[in-house]
Amino acid sequence: MLANPSNTFISGGPGVGKTTFLKRFCGHLRQKFKDDGQVVVCAPTGSAAKTAAGSTYHSFFGFPLRYQPEKQDPVLEAARHLATNKFKPIHTRLARVRVLLLDEISMVPADRFDVMVQLLVQSRAPGAEPCVVYAFGDFLQLRPTDGRFAFEAKCWVPLFRGSFLDLTLVHRQRDRAFITAIRDARFGLFSSTLRSLIAERTVSDAAYRALECRVLHLMPTHKDVAAHNTKCLKVLCPRVRPSPFVCVDSVEIDKSRDETNPPPAVNRVSDAARSAALADCVAPREVTHCLHARVMYTSNAKHVLGIFHGSIGYICEYLPDATAVVRFPDTPLPKDVRLQSMGVRNAGDSWIDVECPAVDFEAPLLAHPGAVAVRKQVPFVLGWAITIHRSQSLTLSEAVLDLAKAFEAGMVHAAASRVSTKERLFIKSFAQTRLFADASAVDMYLRVWQRL
Repeated sequence: MLANPSNTFISGGPGVGKTTFLKRFCGHLRQKFKDDGQVVVCAPTGSAAKTAAGSTYHSFFGFPLRYQPEKQDPVLEAARHLATNKFKPIHTRLARVRVLLLDEISMVPADRFDVMVQLLVQSRAPGAEPCVVYAFGDFLQLRPTDGRFAFEAKCWVPLFRGSFLDLTLVHRQRDRAFITAIRDARFGLFSSTLRSLIAERTVSDAAYRALECRVLHLMPTHKDVAAHNTKCLKVLCPRVRPSPFVCVDSVEIDKSRDETNPPPAVNRVSDAARSAALADCVAPREVTHCLHARVMYTSNAKHVLGIFHGSIGYICEYLPDATAVVRFPDTPLPKDVRLQSMGVRNAGDSWIDVECPAVDFEAPLLAHPGAVAVRKQVPFVLGWAITIHRSQSLTLSEAVLDLAKAFEAGMVHAAASRVSTKERLFIKSFAQTRLFADASAVDMYLRVWQRL
C-alpha cells in the first residue's frame, strides 16, 4: 500500500485495530509525502477525530455543523462552495492534499462523501496527481445520523472498485467468548454466547447505584443523556450552584454568502424564524454547571490543541469574570503551543487546562439567503453520559450500557464493543428486539464486495 498508494477501503469488526493501523500507516505516508498538508486525517465526529489524531471532516472541508448539500449533483455543489470567498483558504488547503485518510466511514453520509471527493478533485491544479483516498470503518456499526451509507455514494465504486481490505484479528479484547459475542452482535445474531454475556454483565439495582455517577454511561438518545447528566450534577452539587450560562441569540450576515447578490436585511428576520433555525443547535439555551462537573466540549474551535467536539473534561476553576476553565485529561499540550496562548491556562505531561468563554454557533436561515442565526454560548455541555454515536471509535476503560431504547442497526453492537474486558462492562438495560444489523450492509460484506 505504501509503495503504490491507491484508493482503498479498510474494514473489519470493532477492536481489530482499524484506527491504530490508520495512525501508523499515516506516519509512513508522511515520510513519503513530506510537505505540510499533503497527508490529512479526518473523521465524522470530534471524538473519532481525536482518536485518529486528525480533525473532523466538517472543519477540514469547511462545512458548517449539520451541513446539508444544496444541490443534488456533487459536482455542482463542490463548485458552489469553491466560488465563495469563505472557501478561498479552504481551496488552497485542499489543493495540497495528496492523501486523505477518512476514519469511521460508516457514519459519513453518501452525499457529503460525494461532495468531499469532488472538492478534492476540483481544487487540484491542472495536471496534478489525483488525491488518494483511504476509507476506514465498519458498515455493521453505526450509520449516519441522516442520509444514506457512504457505499451508496456516486464516487464509491469508481474509488474502491467493489473490494475491501478486511482486518480480522481482534486486539481490543482478549477473552474468546467476549470476542465471539461481539462478532455475533455485529451480524445481529442473539447467540447463546451473546446471551450468556448479557446475563453475566447485567447489574442489579443495588449494584447500579454504586456506578450511576462514577462510570461513563452510553445511551441511545440525547434526551436520556441530558436527564442522566442533570441527575449527576445534582448529586455533585445538590444545593447552591453557579448561575447557568445563558445564550445570546442574534442574526448576522453569512460570511460565506454569494456576494454577487445584495446583502440580506437581517433586521427583518423574525424572532420565530431565528428560533426555528436554532432549534437543533448543538449549544443549548442554558448550560448548568458547577466546579468539578464533568463536561463534553461541543466545538471544533480548539482543534489545534487536540480538543474537538466530543472531548471529555471537567471544570477545574472559574476566572474572576466567571469564565470556566476545563481540564482535558489525556490531552498533552502540542509542542508548538505555548502556555497563556490560545486560552491555555496550564498544562502537564498528559493534560491541558483551557479557558472556555462563549463562542458563536451558526445555523442557516433558509428563508433568508445570505443570513445566519447565531447563538453565543459556552462550548460545552454536561458529560457524565454520552450517546452511543459519540462513543464510536473510542476504547473505554469501563462503561455502563443503557440499551433498552436502542433504535437503529448496529447500536447494541457498537456500544458492547467499546470496553476491553467484560469485567468492566456493566449492562443497565437490554432488549433483544433492539439487536439487529442493517440488511444492505450485511449483503455487501457477505455477497457483493471482494476481499483484497
